[in-house]
Amino acid sequence: MDPEAVFKGRNLLDRYEVKARLIPVLLSYLPVLPGIAALGVDTSGVSLGPLFGGSLVVLWVGMTHGASAAGSRYERKLWPEWPHDAPTNRWLHPDDTRVSTEQKQLYYEAIRALQGIDIGRAVAEDSDQLEQTINDAVRGLRHRFRSMDTHGLLATHNEDYGFARNLAGLAFFRLPVSVASPAVAWGIYIHTNVGLVWALIASIVLPISVAAAACRAGFVRQRADRYAESFFGALTDLHRESPDEPN
Repeated sequence: MDPEAVFKGRNLLDRYEVKARLIPVLLSYLPVLPGIAALGVDTSGVSLGPLFGGSLVVLWVGMTHGASAAGSRYERKLWPEWPHDAPTNRWLHPDDTRVSTEQKQLYYEAIRALQGIDIGRAVAEDSDQLEQTINDAVRGLRHRFRSMDTHGLLATHNEDYGFARNLAGLAFFRLPVSVASPAVAWGIYIHTNVGLVWALIASIVLPISVAAAACRAGFVRQRADRYAESFFGALTDLHRESPDEPN
């Protein structure tokens, strides 16, 4: 069975799955390789037949869903009141200062015209349902953008955010193996005087993993802001192109 045909038949080769989910998993497994190589594990006799077809699909789905779950868990650490404190929601909140009041009014007008949800009225009435009203509007717009099969910056920044979030979430796995891999590789070299190259590679990977973990919060937040910019840009464009928009 052709594994590529199996993937395509289940929509598992789309750009988002590969970029935002599979690649973070593969990058997180890289620190394991020097330690495994230092052990001298011989995989030449391993049959790859069972990995093809349905088994390969199960492996793919398991890895990508694991990355998504790890990313979602980390997401809620950065934004404890998720989704109400996420950028796409906060930029619509009257208390947020990253967007001017005038710009917010334009967003409210576009959302009311496209979704029938009046955030401006909820703000004026100081409604206790304000955050839920904002979230209903954002959720509806996301669904609308997905159904439009939107391309361009919105799709790219969505993939970028998914990649950053999931890669950051997998640090719980990547950091321990980044420490274990050089320990194994150096231990084997000290006892056998073989595998110096793998020990050096593992030692180089360790500080890279530590630095990536230290910078992950800022990286994810920056990607989230870029996605929010494209999200509201798409909202503005959609409102402008709406047939109900006056000329």
